[in-house]
Amino acid sequence: MDLPPSYYHDSLEELWDEEEKPEEVENVMKVVPSVYHQYLDVFSKVKAEELPPHHACDHHIKLEGSLPPVGVIYSLSNQESDTLRAYISDNVEKGFIWPRCSLTGAPFLFVKKKDDGLCLCFDYHKLNAVTWKNKYPVPPMNKLLNVFNGSSIFSKIDRHGAYNLLRIKEGYKHLTTFRTKYGSYEYLVMPFGLTNAPASFQSLVNDIFQDLLDVFVVACLDDIMVFSKSEEGNITHMSTVLTRLRANKLFAKPSKCLSHVTSKALWKDSQYRSIPQELGKGKSVQYYSLDSSPQRLLLKDLVVVPNDPRIQLSILQKCHDSPLAGHPGQEKTLKIFKQDFHWSVMTQFIKDYVSSCQQCSRNKNIHHKKFGLLKPLPIPNGPWICLSIDFITQLPLSNSFDSILDIVDSFSKMVVFIPTMSSITSLDLAHLFIKNIFSKNGLPSSILNISRDLSTAYHPETDGQTERINQILGKYLWMYVNYHQYDYNTWLPLAEFSYNCSAHSSTKQSPFFTVYGRDPQFDSVHFTQDTPSGTLSTKIQSVQQDLNRELEVAINRFKRYEDKSRASPPIFNPGDMVWLSSKRIKSTRPTKKLSERWLGPFPILKDISTHAYHLKLPFQWKSIHPVFHISLLEPVNTSTIPNQHQEPPPPIIIKEEEEWEVSQILVSNLKRGKLWYLMEWKGFSQDPDRSTWEPIGNLKNCHEPVKHFHSLYPDKPGPNS
Repeated sequence: MDLPPSYYHDSLEELWDEEEKPEEVENVMKVVPSVYHQYLDVFSKVKAEELPPHHACDHHIKLEGSLPPVGVIYSLSNQESDTLRAYISDNVEKGFIWPRCSLTGAPFLFVKKKDDGLCLCFDYHKLNAVTWKNKYPVPPMNKLLNVFNGSSIFSKIDRHGAYNLLRIKEGYKHLTTFRTKYGSYEYLVMPFGLTNAPASFQSLVNDIFQDLLDVFVVACLDDIMVFSKSEEGNITHMSTVLTRLRANKLFAKPSKCLSHVTSKALWKDSQYRSIPQELGKGKSVQYYSLDSSPQRLLLKDLVVVPNDPRIQLSILQKCHDSPLAGHPGQEKTLKIFKQDFHWSVMTQFIKDYVSSCQQCSRNKNIHHKKFGLLKPLPIPNGPWICLSIDFITQLPLSNSFDSILDIVDSFSKMVVFIPTMSSITSLDLAHLFIKNIFSKNGLPSSILNISRDLSTAYHPETDGQTERINQILGKYLWMYVNYHQYDYNTWLPLAEFSYNCSAHSSTKQSPFFTVYGRDPQFDSVHFTQDTPSGTLSTKIQSVQQDLNRELEVAINRFKRYEDKSRASPPIFNPGDMVWLSSKRIKSTRPTKKLSERWLGPFPILKDISTHAYHLKLPFQWKSIHPVFHISLLEPVNTSTIPNQHQEPPPPIIIKEEEEWEVSQILVSNLKRGKLWYLMEWKGFSQDPDRSTWEPIGNLKNCHEPVKHFHSLYPDKPGPNS
């Protein structure tokens, strides 16, 4: 093997720096085969820790936006301070870092090692977020195995220092600055943690070994694999690789390099007989296809399930739906099955089944942000054009009143508190509205246009304003009502005055000032001042214009805040099936904690807007408004597995009338002196929303279910109650 004369040395000492310790030289010579001792300098630890030269592939950091923010400096323990000082001193001495004043700077943190030592890590994630991403391909090792075909001898070289062997390109070093309590420092070499570091390093490797790749070299980041068909060829190939490393001042770590020869082994008869008999039946494999992956599977102690969806579904239902399993999630179900069963595409089959399991969907929590970006209501053109109305009920009697009607003007935020009864009718409500609102301010424009703004079953944009007023009113009454709480109605006028005279957070002025253009008089000691009517009118107009701008700013600020916790809503079409949250649906079950989190599924009849949909609800839910906000809906995962969800049985025809078989009675109740039962029908047990309330007169042929129910729950209302 002929090498250039410049690579020969008269003695081994010439290969080493004077600072190299003799014991380290001896250890390297033991690890590196003697045939490569002329390249011992490539394995020098001292030279590997010197500042590397510049290459054409020096790492550069191209920013997509502005500089990242300056990182914080955390307080340190004594051990952390000692580790930091040692790191700075060592790397300044090597020339890897130097002091720098910069407009940016990354923070750092420590990670505990197994030996209780500390590893210093720099947090470049904010820099990486604004860095242009280099898409230079990094080859995956598992895709490079084909190039080894026919080779029998392999050598592996792992480079010393890895990323520190590459310099930072001039003009970009300031971006690597890190901040400490001892000052700011920037890197001259590439540190760990930068987003494009693997791409830059792979570019350097490919540039050095471009003509050798896939010939006898495979290089992936800091790993180099040399493959050869003979020992002589391997020595030649290794010498070429080590020469390239030396010429480019790249160094290898001998402790992580594999021996350059893989020994051939003699297969003995005793070893052959240890192979299971199934693998030695004498079948010819000369023309066997390597692509037949099922034949390469080792299925020891597993039950191979036939490729029949009915059998697979039956096994899955028994193992996933049973009380012993408890409807686990996808990963847990898959782990259970991999212990005992196998069939082709089992993983996808299980994921499809679990994702569309209706019991799981009804009872599992949703982990994404709630649907529906905030859509603020339009700002009214003036006071008393748009109103919000709400009731506070279940209060103690106070001068024959047990409820409070609060009406809020959406523009000025002025409120009116009216004592009333929970048994109020629509006609009574109209009289209260005429007396307290219409007689003083006229009709709101939405009512004048015969278009009431009905709040859906839950709508945060319309519910939030009155809910906040209710909280403020409750706090006021709590401070002033007597011990027995029967005098709260006498405090309502003062509570109304107090609120209307307080500056609102969104308008920056009081509702009283917005409507009347002046502040109210609080006591009898005051100075009168005549104000011309024209001046007052102009002032009120100016105040309301300013308020309009303040409202717009407040609404935009609130929308930005709210949208951080929300996700863009999915688009539903008529006919789509959705789950409905049970949060705002009253249940007959004893506690919500053990009830379904999601009800349905229900079909969508039409879309009211992108944030509200009209659902087709069961007949027994006729008292519930069928329009729901998008945040209460969740799309249904349609099953791709045949017969996963069984269709309910058809009705039984008795005397030309359709009847359904009773599965069980869930609960009984007395409504207006009449006994009713909540019935679960056979075939609908997995769909609790199909349970219906039936009067006892409809249960003439259900004596046994009724008798069984009352034997279990003797305290529930019954025929003899």
